Amino acid sequence: MTVMLTLDLGNNVWLLGVVDDGVLKMVKLKVTGPTTNEWLGTRSDVDYDPSCAVQATFREACWGAGDGVPRNAYPVSVRATEEGTSEGACRGDLAQPLGDDSNGTNCPTMMMEPTTCLAKCSSNTIASGTFMCLASKVRLKSVCPGHDSVMIGDKVLLTLAVVASECPSPAQLHTILANALEVHRDTVKDVFFEVGEEVMLPKDDALLAGQPTARALTLGGDLVVNATEAPDVLLRVAQLPDSKVPVGNRFANALKSALDYMGSVENLRKPVYAPDQVIDFHKACRGDAARPLGNDSVGTNCPVAMVERSSCAAQCNSEIGRAHV
Repeated sequence: MTVMLTLDLGNNVWLLGVVDDGVLKMVKLKVTGPTTNEWLGTRSDVDYDPSCAVQATFREACWGAGDGVPRNAYPVSVRATEEGTSEGACRGDLAQPLGDDSNGTNCPTMMMEPTTCLAKCSSNTIASGTFMCLASKVRLKSVCPGHDSVMIGDKVLLTLAVVASECPSPAQLHTILANALEVHRDTVKDVFFEVGEEVMLPKDDALLAGQPTARALTLGGDLVVNATEAPDVLLRVAQLPDSKVPVGNRFANALKSALDYMGSVENLRKPVYAPDQVIDFHKACRGDAARPLGNDSVGTNCPVAMVERSSCAAQCNSEIGRAHV
């Protein structure tokens, strides 16, 4: 059978795994040459954590939970290859700058985690906010506002790996995160989810789910914070996968209520504190598109570009005329 799961433990030691007939089968070995290796152990787990069947969350603890089996239980043939790592890399060419002064970005085509890049401004000013590569996704915003308006603040970024039957809706995820973390709804921004590989479930979980497989999901979002409250928010976000603490318990119960099946929850990446980021952005209005009404009107006093929530009025020909905004 083909190896599905790999984990580099360092010093040429690798953990290999595959799920077969509801059993997680694992082999630990040391690569000693292009086609040779030294066997270090073999284990299996019939009641494995569903996250152990997902490449992104396959970890050494999965090995620790397994039971030892004879050396020849799962024969392994390996061929070593040399290649550069791209784990967590992002496509920087997908970063979309905002603002009417933006002229592309300085992002490389391939961004490595956790590098950042910026929008390029035609006026040669420095952009507001940065793009960040995190878990293969370009996060945050970068803006060259020009006549547009932008608000800057600090953010905490969360990225979770979840094994579940389906994704919650964006509205559900927004509410679940706000309630679990006990923050105002407006604190939670830019929630997202991505559907990944199919995951074979252990037999007991398959019975609970009513099907043999679930999906590996990536859930995430941003939390608007200030520097003083950031440490507490970082701690609470880190506790989301832990159902033994109040934060994680609220999160798990809410997800279970929203989905047909929920298995494991892991922090795919540690929560990240990102200061001086874009938390709100509004395009300027074309004031020259404002059309005055009335037979006494002679244009407007509107600027060509109007800032969000600013106002202007028609100009009246008569001295006694008075425009209404």
